Formats: sequence, structure tokens, C-alpha cells
Amino acid sequence: MATNSQAPPKNTTDVNAKVSQNSFGLATPEATPAVEDGRIAADKERMAAAMRQLLEPSSSSSAETREQVTDAADNNANDEIDVEIKRIMHCFDSSYAEILGVNPNSPEKEVVAAWRHLGCMLHPKFVKHPNVEAAFKKLRTAARKMGLDDLDIDEVMYWDGEEQFDASEPDTAMDEDAIPIPPQRVTNVYGEATPLLYRLGQDPSDPVLLGQLYRLNAKITTANRAENIEENQWTIPGAAFFGPHYNEAGQRYEMLRNDPANEKVKSEIMKEKTLIDSFIERNHFPKQWTILTPDEYLKRDSDATRSGIKDKAQAAAKASAAAVDAHALAKTYLQSITETKDKLEGLDDATVARVEEAEQAIIAEVANALAAREMAKASAEKASLASTIQEATEALEAAEAAYTTAAEATKAANLAMDEALSLVDAAESAANSSQNSIEYPWTTTLAADGSLIVGVRKHGATGTQILTTTSLSKVLGRSSAAAEIRRVCERDGIQPPSEAGWVSHYYDPSKVEKDPVRRRALRDSQAITPSDDHLGRQRQSPGASSKAESRMVQQLQDKVENLENEMKDRVENLENQMKDMKDMTIKMDQNMATLMGMFKEFMRTSATTS
Repeated sequence: MATNSQAPPKNTTDVNAKVSQNSFGLATPEATPAVEDGRIAADKERMAAAMRQLLEPSSSSSAETREQVTDAADNNANDEIDVEIKRIMHCFDSSYAEILGVNPNSPEKEVVAAWRHLGCMLHPKFVKHPNVEAAFKKLRTAARKMGLDDLDIDEVMYWDGEEQFDASEPDTAMDEDAIPIPPQRVTNVYGEATPLLYRLGQDPSDPVLLGQLYRLNAKITTANRAENIEENQWTIPGAAFFGPHYNEAGQRYEMLRNDPANEKVKSEIMKEKTLIDSFIERNHFPKQWTILTPDEYLKRDSDATRSGIKDKAQAAAKASAAAVDAHALAKTYLQSITETKDKLEGLDDATVARVEEAEQAIIAEVANALAAREMAKASAEKASLASTIQEATEALEAAEAAYTTAAEATKAANLAMDEALSLVDAAESAANSSQNSIEYPWTTTLAADGSLIVGVRKHGATGTQILTTTSLSKVLGRSSAAAEIRRVCERDGIQPPSEAGWVSHYYDPSKVEKDPVRRRALRDSQAITPSDDHLGRQRQSPGASSKAESRMVQQLQDKVENLENEMKDRVENLENQMKDMKDMTIKMDQNMATLMGMFKEFMRTSATTS
């Protein structure tokens, strides 16, 4: 440090802390003769005497003499540092003027000079002493309590250890050539650091950003060493300077946004800008690292607000249009289910009931979509009339929520419609299948025209169609018809007609006849009926009959069991569907309650606004 009060050589700092010209390019404060004139004069006289004594032994200016002079000056400076630390530590914490060595009524210029003089002398970054940090902290507190602002405090806090202040003018800028203009390699690194510094202002302690800045500074220091340049020259003080000051300015900007007419906040922002601009200019940092003036910030904030409101209003309008489309789509589902009801005639009652339930569900969802559409329209209109970002944001959120409700209602209506259409299609398919299928209640009796009856099916409401072996042979051919008849007979556990006997062999009508005369006639008729070779047919043995009956009984039991399982599955499906319908109804009630609350809130807000 060099001042007008004392002039130790420049390598004094090398002895104490091997000081380098780093990137904190703040000016070195100097004392004024007005501060403790007697003490400073005595220091001058003592230093001059020491210099004369060291220079007297030889006038040859040898290297040995110059080293002695340097050592003596260093020792003298260290003695002064020890004296000042002891003096400050013996002062009461509240004796601010005594700590700075000024009178309590001293003008601000003298307080600034004393803070610069003592602050640079006892700067803990460059002085190694057990109590230097405590003494420096007391000095800083005293300077602040004596009325110095952040600009005056920070210029010493971020002092680089070598640069000088003009003692007669505390605010006079230092020599601009103290730090060389950085080369292109350094400006390239500055370009990489620009976005990191802006983000660091939001969180000066962000470890990720600090790590990235450290790596960028490493590029500078590595190249500096290779070129024999001071290692820390041109490095970026992100955590020590830009981060804290950007953060401080950001807090002031937020206060200014809430109170644009606050002159005190504007003044504080300008102080921060002055300090940052001075720091940038002295260290040749990029000019875009500065901050905005209060007027520039307010203008940009106003422009951003208008742009943001416009964007949110447009987004709300899109959400409203989407809600309108969703409601229109839900109405088409209702129209489809209404047209489907015309096909319910002739279907079973369960299917008709399910379709009617689906129709009611779709009507409810269409109503939900309609309410959501109206809410979205109202929110979009509110967003277009908003005067603040917050109002526009709230309106946009309401419009998007309404669209979501409309879309969910439309989706639920679509599911209900699909389910109803599936039920109708399944019922129609089952009806058509039952009408078109051919069942084979085999018999060995003859039709009136002598043909053998092999199957029947319903025809219309009251008619019956009879399928005979003759007609089946005409359709499939004799061989194919015989094979099909045999396949069905084996499936049903009975003998094919070509192998079966007469019905009278298995069925005795005389046992159910009540008239005794007819019963006797029937019994006599059956007794004289040929059995072994009638029409070349073989009589079916009792063993074959019992096996066929057993197979038929087993098949009937299997069919009953399958039918029971099918009915059980249908009941379970019906219960699940009823549960789903209940959940859907609960959700619909909740949505309606939410929409009604939003609508009431909107009506209340509209009434208040009007």
C-alpha cells in the first residue's frame, strides 16, 4: 500500500501475503493529513529517519544497500501494523470514531480517508497477523456506523492490494493503465462467463456455478503462467464481487417493481451501478456485465409485462376454443346414442337398461362440458382485460383448468357411447346367431312326405323350419350331408339316423295314454312291430342306449355348469360396471361442485369489478 502519509516499497505486500494484482480492481485508499496529524507526522519523520540511516553508509547504491533499505522499510511497516491492531483491539466496540482515529464530528471526507488508510493497512487478505481479521471487522463496522455507504465500504473490501487512491479526492478514479487490457483469449473466457454471472446473481453460493467459474478462471491462470504473467491477473471475481452485487441489485429491483416511485431504492440501485461500472472499467471487464438503471429496469419490466399479458391472453383464448370444440364433440356422442336407441326394439331388457344408463351418463358429461366451456370463455375474456401478469396468469390457469374439465367430460361421454354401442352390437349379433343357427333335435320319425326329420329352427315369430336329410343332401351333397349328420350325432351323444332303430323301441306311448281302449291298442300295435330287420335297420341294444343316455346326462351337466359360470361372470361384470358408474357419478358431482365454485367466484369478481 502506498499513501501520501507513508511510502513503503511495493514489495511490502510480497513479504506479507505475496500479493498479486487480481481481478478485484478497486482503488487503494490513502490517508489525508487531516486525520491524526500528529501521529501521521511522527510516522513520516520516523520513516524518513530510517531511510536516511540506511542510505548514509554508502552512496554507491549497491544491491546490498538497496536490500537493507527494503528490509528496514518492511520491518517498519510491520511494526506500524502491530501498533494499529493493538490500538484498535483495545478500543471499545462502540467507540467508532476512536477505532478509525478521527474525531466524532469529523466530516465524511476524513472518515472515508481513515477507513481507506486503515482498511488497506489491515486488510486480512494481504496481512498475516493473529488479530488482523478481528481488527478489520471492527474497522468495517465503525466505518458503517460513521455513515459510510456500501460504495465506500466495498471499494476497500474488494481492494486488490496494489492500486492506489488519490488522497485528496476519495472518489477520484485510479489510473486506467494499472491493469493491462486483456488479450483475446481472456475476452473469449469472459464471453463464456457472461451467462454464468447473471445466474450467479440469483444464488451467489450456487456450487455448480462457482465450479464452472473456477474452471474458466483456471484457463486464464494456466495461460498466464505459460506467458510469465501475474497468475491471477484478469480472473473473474464471481463469488467475491459480481454474485453478491448482482444479488443486491436484484433485491432492489424487486422493491422498485412493487414501488416504482421509491427514490431511496433508486438511489441504492444507482450506487450499485456506479460501483459495478467502476469495477468493470478498471479491470477491463465486458461492459455488458453492468446492471440497468432504475428507469431502464422499469421500462423493460413494463414492456415485459405487456408482452407477458398478451401471451397469456392468447393462450387462454386457445384453451377457450379447445373447450368449445370439446363440448361440440360431446354433443355428437349424445346424438349417436340417441340414434342407437332406435335399434333397441326386440333386444333383451338388460341391454336396453344399460343403453339408457349410458345415455344418462352422456347427458351429464355434456352438461359438464358445457359448464366448462362457459368458464373457459369467461376466463379468456378476463385474461384479455388483465392489467398485471398475476391477473393474466390466474385467468390462464382457470381457462386451462376449464378446458381440462371439458376434455375429461368428452372422454367420459365417448367411453359411455362406445360401451352402449358395443352392447347393442353384441345383442344384435346374438339375436342373429340364434336365428341363423341350426340345432339338431335328432329323431327317427318320418315326415308326412316320408322324409326323415333331422333338424328344426325358428322362422319368424311363430313359424318353424324343418331340415330334412333330403334338403340337407341337396345343399351339401349326399356324402357331405351324411358326414355332417354323423358329426352332430357324435357331438350330442346319439346314434346317427342310419344306425338308430324305430322310436317305438325307445318310447312307449301306451304308458302315458289314459284311455284304456287306446292304451291296449297302442300296446298291441307295438308288440307286432318288426324290430330286428324293419327296413333293414338294426335295433339299438340296451347297453348302447345306456351309454348314450350317460353321455347326454354328462353333456347336460357340463352345459348347466358352463351356463352357471357364464351367469356368474356376467353378474361380476355387472357389479364392476355398476361400481365404475358410481365412481363416475361421484367424480361428476365433484367436477360440478368445483365448476360451480369457480363460476360463483367469477360472478363475484365480475360484480366487484363492475
